[in-house]
Amino acid sequence: MKFDGITADAFGPFKGAEIELGPRLTVVHGLNESGKSSWAAALYASLAGRRRSRGRGTKEDAQFRARHKPWSGTRWQVTAKITTDDGAHLAVAQNLQQGSTRVIDLDTSRTLTPRELQDRFDIPPSTGEDIDVGQLFGLSRGTLRATTFVPQAEVLRVLDQADELQQFLQRAASSQTVDVTAHQVIERLRDELSTRVGSPSIGQRPLRAATSQLQVASEEAYRLRTARDELRQVAAELARQLEDEGRARAELTALETLEGWAELDALENRAARVGAFENELAEVGTVPDAAPPELRERVHAARTAYLTLGEVPPAPEGPGTAELEQQLAKLPQAPTGDTTPDPQVRQLWESLRQGVSALDSQTDAGTEGDEVELPDAGSDELRRYADRLRIPRPTWDPAEDEQEARLRDEHEEARSRYAVELGTWTETSEGYERAAAEYRQARAEYEEQLRDYQARLETHREEAAAWESAQRTRAERRAQERSTAGGGTWQLVGGALMALVGLVMLVVEPVPGVVLLVLGLALVGWGFAARAKGRRSPTSEQPEPETERPTPPSPPDPPNPPEMTHPGPRPGEPLLAPRVDDIVARRARWTEQVAAFDAAREELLGELRTRGLPVDPEKLQDLARAVDEREGARRAAEERRRSANALRQRVDQTAGRLLAALGERGEEVSRVAGPEAADHAYRRYEQECQERAALAREAGRRVDLESALASRRSEEAAHQAAVARRETTRSALLAVAAELGQDHGEDPDGAATQLGGWLERQQAADQGRARRDRLQSLRDQLLDGGSLDELTAGADELRTRLGRRPERPVPPDLEQALAEAGRRVEDAATRRATTEGRLRTLRSEEQDLASALDQEASRRRELASVEQLKATLELAVEHLDAAQGEAHRSLAPVLESAMRPRIPSVTGGRYRDARVDPEELTVELQERTGSWRNATYLSQGTTEQTYLLLRLALVEHLDTRETMPLVLDDVTVQCDRNRTVALLDLLADVARERQVILFSQESGVLEWAQERLDEGAGDRLVALNASAS
Repeated sequence: MKFDGITADAFGPFKGAEIELGPRLTVVHGLNESGKSSWAAALYASLAGRRRSRGRGTKEDAQFRARHKPWSGTRWQVTAKITTDDGAHLAVAQNLQQGSTRVIDLDTSRTLTPRELQDRFDIPPSTGEDIDVGQLFGLSRGTLRATTFVPQAEVLRVLDQADELQQFLQRAASSQTVDVTAHQVIERLRDELSTRVGSPSIGQRPLRAATSQLQVASEEAYRLRTARDELRQVAAELARQLEDEGRARAELTALETLEGWAELDALENRAARVGAFENELAEVGTVPDAAPPELRERVHAARTAYLTLGEVPPAPEGPGTAELEQQLAKLPQAPTGDTTPDPQVRQLWESLRQGVSALDSQTDAGTEGDEVELPDAGSDELRRYADRLRIPRPTWDPAEDEQEARLRDEHEEARSRYAVELGTWTETSEGYERAAAEYRQARAEYEEQLRDYQARLETHREEAAAWESAQRTRAERRAQERSTAGGGTWQLVGGALMALVGLVMLVVEPVPGVVLLVLGLALVGWGFAARAKGRRSPTSEQPEPETERPTPPSPPDPPNPPEMTHPGPRPGEPLLAPRVDDIVARRARWTEQVAAFDAAREELLGELRTRGLPVDPEKLQDLARAVDEREGARRAAEERRRSANALRQRVDQTAGRLLAALGERGEEVSRVAGPEAADHAYRRYEQECQERAALAREAGRRVDLESALASRRSEEAAHQAAVARRETTRSALLAVAAELGQDHGEDPDGAATQLGGWLERQQAADQGRARRDRLQSLRDQLLDGGSLDELTAGADELRTRLGRRPERPVPPDLEQALAEAGRRVEDAATRRATTEGRLRTLRSEEQDLASALDQEASRRRELASVEQLKATLELAVEHLDAAQGEAHRSLAPVLESAMRPRIPSVTGGRYRDARVDPEELTVELQERTGSWRNATYLSQGTTEQTYLLLRLALVEHLDTRETMPLVLDDVTVQCDRNRTVALLDLLADVARERQVILFSQESGVLEWAQERLDEGAGDRLVALNASAS
C-alpha cells in the first residue's frame, strides 16, 4: 500500500491542512515548529486510530492526546488517502475525539461496512466504530509503531515490541499452508490451562475449586477425628473427677467432726471464764454513788479559772486622759482656702509671664533704610534673560570629518576585496560541481558491484544449502549404517510427542486434535518400520570424502563521500556605509543651527540695550537677587507687625483668664484689668497660700491627739476590767467550797487545794463502778441469758454425743479449713456435672467418621485428576516452546541476510557483519578485527542506524498482506555527513520497492533531496513553512 496524501482536518496545530505524498521517496523538510512531528503522528493516527476505552486509558494514550489534540475547538480528525497493492483507492477517516473509523472506497465514494471489511481484508468482526486499520494490511497498532512508523527518538522502540512481533515473524518463516503458528498454539494451550485448570489460589477455576473442596473435606475429617478423640478424653476426665469429688467429701466430714470437738472445748472454756468473773466481782465489793455531774463541772470550772488567773496587770503609764483633753482644747481650727497655688492657676501665670517677655523682646528691627533704585523688571524675567545669554553657540566635531574620510577609504578597500572573493567563489563552485559528479559516478559503480555481490551471495546460499543437504544425507546414511536395531528412533519420539499433543488438543479443538493424533500414530508406525528395516539389511557403502563449506563472498566497500565544501552563497557587492550619509546630513543641520543662533543673539542684545539692562548674564543674575531681597524685607516687616498684634491680644486674654481663675478660688482681685494687675493679684494669692499652709500644719496635730486620747481611755478600761474579773473568780471559788461544806474564810488557795482532793476521790469512785459494770457485762455475754449450771450441762451432753476424740489435731483456722473443704466439694461436683453434660453433648453430636474419610479420598482423587491435566498441558507447552525456539533460530539468518549487505555502507565500513537475536530483537555488529559488539552499547548514532536497518528487515520479511510503507521522523539527527548521505542513498534504494516518507529538519537532507529526488519517477520534496504551525 502507499499513502497518496494526508489531511489534518483538526489535528495538533493544523486545521484543514493537506500534503500530497509521492509513491516512492518523499522528503518532508521543515525547521523547528513547522509541524513535521505532527504530520508524522497524523499518518500513524490515520491507520492506528485511537483505541476506545473507559477511564483515562494508558499513559501512552494520554501523552498522545496531550501532544496532538487540536489547539482550538472540539473536533479531532485526520483523513488519509491510500492505494492498496491491488490498485484499490481508499480513504480512512479517523474521528480521534470519539474513537470511530470510516473506510471509504474512493472509486465508488461509499463507506465500507464492517462485513465488507471482514470479507475483503479478513480482519476480525468489528462494530465499525473502533477499527485498527493496521489489521487491514496484516499488522496491529503496536507493530505499526514498532516497524513501519519511526517517530522522532523512537528508533529503538522495536526492542519494546519484540513479543508482539513474534507471531508475524513466525508466520513469515513458516510454510504458506499453515495458518496457525507455534506462538498461537502456545497461547491457546495457555488459555486452556487457565480455563480448564486455573490458579490454585485465585478465581474459581477447576484447580482452585478442587483444592478448596479437598481442603473442606480434609477439615471435616480432621474435625470428626478430633471430636472422637475429645469424647474419649472427656470420659476419662469424668472418671478422675468422680474420684476427686469422693476425696473432697471425706475431707469435709473429718473437718466437721473436728468442728464438734472444737465447740466442746469452747463451752468448757466459757464455763471457766464465768467462774473467774464471779470471783472478781466478789473482790470489788460496794462502790459509793457519784456526785451530780453539774456539781462536778462547777467545781472543776471554778478551780481551773482561779488557777489560770496569773498576776494582776500594772496600771498604764504616760499622760492621763485629763492632760490629753487639755492639749486638744488649745489647738487652732483648720483654715479654709488653698494651702498651695492651684496648678492651673500657676500655669496661667507662667503663660502670662512668657507672653509679656516675648512681647517686650519683639520690637521693631528699626526703620527700613533707603531702597536702592532697581530696574522695572521682575526677578524671573531677569533670570530668563541671563539663561538665554548663557546658551552656547552650536559647535561641530572635526572627528566627524575624519570618520567620513575613513569610511570612504574602507568602502574602496571593500570593493577591492569583493573582486578577489568573487573570483575565489567562482573557482570553488566549479570544483564542488566536479566533485559531486565524480561521487555520483562512484556511487553508480558501487551499486553495480552491490548487485553483483547480491547475485553471488544468492549463488553462495544455494551452494551452502546443497552442501548442508549433502552433509545431512551423509550423516543419515552413516547413522543407518551404525544403527542395526535402533533405526526410526526420532520418528518414534516425534510421533509419540505429536500424539500426546493431539490428545490434549482433543479437549480444546477436536478437529486439529484428531489430525495431530493421526499424524503422530503415522510417525510411530514409520519408526517401527525403519527399525525393522535396519535390523534386516544394514548398508555397507564406502564413505564419501569430506568437502569444505563454501566461502561467502565479501561485500564491496562503499565509496567514501568526498570532502566537499559547499561554496555558499555568491558574495554580495559592498555598499557605502550609511554612516557617511548621516554625517553629511548632520553637517547641513549644524550650519542651519549656527545661522539661527546668531540671529537670535543679536535680537536679544538689542532688546536689553533698549530697556537699559546689562548684557552680562552675571550682572543680570545679581539684579534678580537684589529684586528678590527687597521683596523679602518688605514681607518680613509686615509679618513682624502682625505677629506683635496677635501676641499682645493673647497676653490680654491670658491676664483676664488668670484674674477670673483667682476670683473663682475666693481671692480678692482688682477691678483694673491688664497684665500688671493680674501679676500683682497672683503674687498676693501665692503669699496667702503660704500663710494658710502654716495654720494647716498646726491644726494637723488634732488627729494625733484624738487618737492618743482614745488609746489611753481603752487601756484604763482594760486594767479596771482585769481587776474586777480576778475578784469575781476568787468569790466563785470560795462559794463552791462553802457549798461542799469546806469553809476556808478568805483563803482561796486552801479552798482550791481541798477541791482538788475532792475531784480525785470522785474519779476513783468512777473507776470502781466502771470495773464492776465491765465484769458483769462479760459474764452476761458468756452466759448468753442462761446460767453457769446450764452451760456445764450442755458441755457434758456434747462430749457424750461426740464419743472418742480423734487423734488428728484441729487446724489453726478451722472455719477457713471448713470453708475451703466445702468449696472443694462444690467445685468437684460442678466440674463433674459440667463434664457429664459435655459428654452427653459429644455423644449426641457424634457423626460418621468413615463417610467423611471416604469423601476426603474422593476429593483427593479429583484434585489429582486436575493436576494431571495441568501437568499434561504444561508438558505440551514446554515442548512447543522448544519448537518455537527452533523457529526463532531459523528466523535469525533471514533478518541477518537482509541487514548484512547494508551494514558496511551505513556505518562507513566500520562494521561488516551483523547477527540478530530473534527473541529479544537485539543486534550485534562485527568489526573489521572480527570482534562482536552489542549495538545498544555503541554510540547513539550507530545504535539508531543499526536498528533502523533491523526495522527495514522486519518490514521486508513480516507476513503482511500489503507492502507497507516506511514513515521516518528525523532518523538522521545522530548521523555525520557521510553516514547521512549513505543512509539517504539506502532509503532511495528501498523506495524502489516500497514507499518511504522521511521527515527532517537538517539542511544536509534538504540539499541531498534537491539534488537526488526525481519527481518524474515518483519522488517528491515537500517544504514546510514554520508559520504553518
